[in-house]
Amino acid sequence: MISLLRSVGHQYDRWFRRSPLLTLAVANGICSVLGDSAAQFISLWNAEPNLIVNFNYGRLIRYLLYGINMGPISGKWNEFLERQFPARSSPRSTHSSILNEKPPSPIELLEVNATISPDHDEDSKSFPGGSSASKTDSSGNSLDLITILKMVITDQLVMAPLSLIYFICFMGFTEGNNWEVIYARLNRLFLKLLLANWQVWPIIQLINFKFMPLRLRVPFGALCGIVWTIFLSYAST
Repeated sequence: MISLLRSVGHQYDRWFRRSPLLTLAVANGICSVLGDSAAQFISLWNAEPNLIVNFNYGRLIRYLLYGINMGPISGKWNEFLERQFPARSSPRSTHSSILNEKPPSPIELLEVNATISPDHDEDSKSFPGGSSASKTDSSGNSLDLITILKMVITDQLVMAPLSLIYFICFMGFTEGNNWEVIYARLNRLFLKLLLANWQVWPIIQLINFKFMPLRLRVPFGALCGIVWTIFLSYAST
């Protein structure tokens, strides 16, 4: 099992190095499919014997498309958070040219770092997000927990509501509903789903931002989101 996980991790790194956004889209889409499939199988298992309930492939495709769309969006959002709230303190520089120099994109840093063997001193990784096994970066700077909490709060106050609105509208439009039906569904579901989100995702994102390197944050969130997708599948029907 460990060798299988290691092999999957190596393959993910190769794909991410070649095409980061496409890799995030595929990984997120797969996790969305797993979540909705589990929800539908649970419904089939618990269905009344006298009811005929069929597997809804149309709904599965909608969740696949939603997951594919949200993968790159989530990746760019995590990149934005990393830029706005660097999770590691940086030593001050006395050179104004360095202070004024535009830093490279975190995605670019990740693509370079992904070429390093996973077996090569993972604790010394210097890209944003760092190593899950270390609380310090290669220069010895400690993780700033306050900054990570700011990232979590921003994520939950900005991205969480927007992603729920997008989810409800996306599902509504792909089901062929008109705006009146979608608006009514928004009024009925949005606050309920948002409150449920705030009971689960802050702790997940705290773990995500603190321990996961940037390239793994979307897959980690997607894996945790399988159970969340099961809940959404039930709540949005």
